[in-house]
Amino acid sequence: MLFPMMPQKSARDDAIADTSIAVTMVRSVKNDLAVTTFFVAAFAIGCAPVDDASPSRDAGQNEHDAAALRDRAADDRARHDGPSDDVGSSVEILPAQYTEENQPLRMLNEGDPIDLWPAPQGGHVVLVGAKLKHFAGEMAILRVRVRYPGTAFIIAEEARSVKFVAVPGEPDTKQPEIATRTQVAHVPLCPDYDSEDMVDRPLEFSVQVTEPPADEPTVQTTLHLSPSCRASAEGESFCRCECSANYVLGKCPRDAGRD
Repeated sequence: MLFPMMPQKSARDDAIADTSIAVTMVRSVKNDLAVTTFFVAAFAIGCAPVDDASPSRDAGQNEHDAAALRDRAADDRARHDGPSDDVGSSVEILPAQYTEENQPLRMLNEGDPIDLWPAPQGGHVVLVGAKLKHFAGEMAILRVRVRYPGTAFIIAEEARSVKFVAVPGEPDTKQPEIATRTQVAHVPLCPDYDSEDMVDRPLEFSVQVTEPPADEPTVQTTLHLSPSCRASAEGESFCRCECSANYVLGKCPRDAGRD
């Protein structure tokens, strides 16, 4: 009886088969690891916490928003040329000249003269204050700048901290304390070392009031005023001499004894 011959497997064939199985298993494991790694990475990205304090995004956005608000506020102030319909939300400034202790301020309008006053330390100054309507604060910085009209050149500037108090008989209006001249700006205009006279000519006056801690003015206005020697306690002629162009020590007769 004949039996079919079965092919004989050699040890080499067994080794090849085992190697093939091993490679297949390794590939399967690698594929499984790759899939697992993909899902783990995707899960980590999708579930990562959001850092609300990220400086690269939120801080920049906050700074942009703050700048936009500042610009808008500046534009609103620039467009405000007169009293607002909502008087409770807008401060109004009315420039004034200080005259005498405990005497009413003299209100100033476009084109008015403003008196030059002989300062104790020498020279002549103008005493500028203001009344404020709808101002809820008390302490503020009063700043006055004087320029030649149509130029950016500042002839003189003075600023000081001022206490604003209620004006009797004028509702919702405040002014500097008038019992002392220290509560208004003393803007030094003379002696006049410049090449142009200071007397009887229009100069541009910018009057600002800023309520701390703000840096930008709470309210401001600009008008043209003409310094005048008519009321100088040292005499009109001496005032005119000291406030005329190209001043030098000894130019005016009463300078002789000055150091």
